[in-house]
Parts: sequence; structure tokens; C-alpha cells
Amino acid sequence: MDVDPIESATGAADEMSASRDRERVRLGTWVAITVALLATFLGLCKVKDDNIVQAMQQAQADKLDHWNFYEARNIREEVAAAATQLRLAAAGAPSQQQEGYGAVIASYERLIADQAAKKEDVRTDCDGHFVAGADGIDPQAMAILVGAAADRRGGA
Repeated sequence: MDVDPIESATGAADEMSASRDRERVRLGTWVAITVALLATFLGLCKVKDDNIVQAMQQAQADKLDHWNFYEARNIREEVAAAATQLRLAAAGAPSQQQEGYGAVIASYERLIADQAAKKEDVRTDCDGHFVAGADGIDPQAMAILVGAAADRRGGA
């Protein structure tokens, strides 16, 4: 049996080519598996991230709802505080109207107490979401400050 050097070189090249093809297929399989695993992992991370963002947005919306409800109570209380003006008007009214003023003033005082209690309930429900001191400003003092600032600028 004679050994043909050209045939043996061609046979060796075929074996090397087949070996490279198997390595490429194996590498391609590993790349495909890695890409599939990474895509799945990134998809799960995206869902988790979306859930966290949604929870943060819901918490922010709840905080704003509570603040707005608190401010509505605060405004109602301030409107009811107009009973002070009624007291002043009652002092200058004829005695026949004094009883009517007294009933209205009493109803406003009940409303003031009710709104103050409800406002505090809302405030305690909010777990400190409010800015410290934001509700502690006296409206009359604020009006005086605003007026003083306007006078300083030469405004009305």
C-alpha cells in the first residue's frame, strides 16, 4: 500500500475543517444560550424596575392626595373662622338680631372645631409627609407680611 502525500494532506485538511465546524457550532450554541439567558435576566430586571417605579409613583400620588385633603380641611377651617367677623358685626347689631347672630356664630364655632379635629386626623394619617411649619402660618400675619412687602416695593 502506497501512501499518497497529496491525499493524506487533503484528508488531514478535511478532518481539521470538520473539527473547526464542530467548534463553531458549539461556540454558536453557547452564544445563543448566553444571549437567551441574558435577555431573560434583563426582562426580569425590567419588570422589577417597572414595579418599583409604579410603587414610587403611587406613593407620591397618595402623599399629594393627603396633602390636598389636608389643605382642603385647612381652608374650610379658615372660612369657618369668619365667625370672628360675625362677632364684630353682632356687637354693632340691634338687640333683635343678636339672637340670630348668636346661632350663626355657634354653628360656625362647631364647624371650626369639627374641621380642626378632622384636619389633625388627616395630619396624623399622613405620617409626616407635610413640610414642617407649612400649616403653622397665621393667615392674618401672612396678609400683614404680604402687605408690608408690597408697600416696600411701592405696590398696592
